[in-house]
Amino acid sequence: MNDNKQLTRKFKLLYVGGVLPPLYDLRPMMQMIKNTNSASLTLVCRQQEWLQVKDDYKINELNNIEIIHASGQELDFIYAGVDIFVILWRSNPYLGFAMPVKLFEALGYGLPIITSAGTAVARFVQENNVGWIISNSDEFSQLISYLQNNRNELIAAKQRVQQIRHQHTWCARAETVAKALTQRGNQ
Repeated sequence: MNDNKQLTRKFKLLYVGGVLPPLYDLRPMMQMIKNTNSASLTLVCRQQEWLQVKDDYKINELNNIEIIHASGQELDFIYAGVDIFVILWRSNPYLGFAMPVKLFEALGYGLPIITSAGTAVARFVQENNVGWIISNSDEFSQLISYLQNNRNELIAAKQRVQQIRHQHTWCARAETVAKALTQRGNQ
């Protein structure tokens, strides 16, 4: 792809997970995507959940969001075709301590994260320097515009993800738990 096309290409964002409010209230994310011309979103969720909420999300008003119902190995192709993973939910107390499995899955695929401020995911992203934290739609638009004009920032974020992702696999986490339990048992 030549440089001009690369600079004007929309960012391809991905969300994989639940869509049922109040826990997974994606309306702020949908509004953010609606308000930018520089990004599109692939939203992967369970079909039965989507059928329950699709009218609430007013998807017919959003031309830059694609809804897909996939799982397992079907996700490999989807993850390979995107730039950034998004975890943008309306804040609630649960998200202050919850760490979704999909965060670590996205890291495993080498994707940096855009997430909502005030969440456990935001703390993880900040501590590991693997993405960006936003508080509102304006900050999202500013970030996308900044990244559009500074593609090297996305490349650098992907490199940071590559450097730490091995620390956050299922095996690495299991080893950490085993080590902690062994140390505790030896006390």
